[in-house]
Amino acid sequence: YTPVKDTNGDVFKVIKIAADISKMVETRVEANAVKTAVDAAWASIEFTPEGNILKANENFINALGYNNESEISGQHHKIFCDQEYTNSLEYKNFWRDLSEGQIKSGEFNRIKKNGEEIWINASYTPVRNESGEIFKVIKIAADITEQKNVIANVQEVVRLANEEGDLSARVSVDGAQGDYKILSDTINNLMDTVATPINEFKHLIIKLSEGDLRNKFESDVKGEFNDMKEAYNTAVDTLSGLIENIHRLSSMVASASEQMTVKGEQMKDSTLEMDSAI
Repeated sequence: YTPVKDTNGDVFKVIKIAADISKMVETRVEANAVKTAVDAAWASIEFTPEGNILKANENFINALGYNNESEISGQHHKIFCDQEYTNSLEYKNFWRDLSEGQIKSGEFNRIKKNGEEIWINASYTPVRNESGEIFKVIKIAADITEQKNVIANVQEVVRLANEEGDLSARVSVDGAQGDYKILSDTINNLMDTVATPINEFKHLIIKLSEGDLRNKFESDVKGEFNDMKEAYNTAVDTLSGLIENIHRLSSMVASASEQMTVKGEQMKDSTLEMDSAI
């Protein structure tokens, strides 16, 4: 609004020149809403197209074990990675593709400030300015370290049983939650049910190999054989339950995998929405 004066210096009119910025305000509100939603549920960080850190939210800073943003601002993304990986052609191509506008999504192994490993499900989304140039890369991530540890533990227990005949290993339930806790408990219960009759049989063989076979069999071994037989029959009776557990286990593994995939897609959608809003 500009007042206009006459030759005597008196204001005789006001000229208003305006432009409709409703769309701009709406876009800004949408961008802020997306950022608020991301900050509430995800870890996010922004980089230059070359990989230098611009800013990060509190969730990301805490997940990687840092105290505040100033510790990482201005540094390169490579501080979160193993040196062997950052020296590789794969890593070089990773940032080249991002700078050319390619989205990168998946599970990534990263390094915390204290040197510990962390697994994340993340989406790196390049953002273009009005001229179509990539001016930053937004990364949205979720910490999946506990889930990866549970899956690795399950695989090791199964490997020991299958390849080495070791039925004593069990899945650790420390840190396991939700479906992963159910998965761990199911595997452990399955191993207990399978191992019981086998251990009873091993115990019987040991008894039969000790001392006078006849005397042992007529006394305690015969009783233990009957106990073992009863335990075996019980295991047979629960076979249908075992099969049901196996089916349930397969469903849970599929569900866990699907959840990780869905989580990755949600992060990708969030960064695309933020890109669009910007």
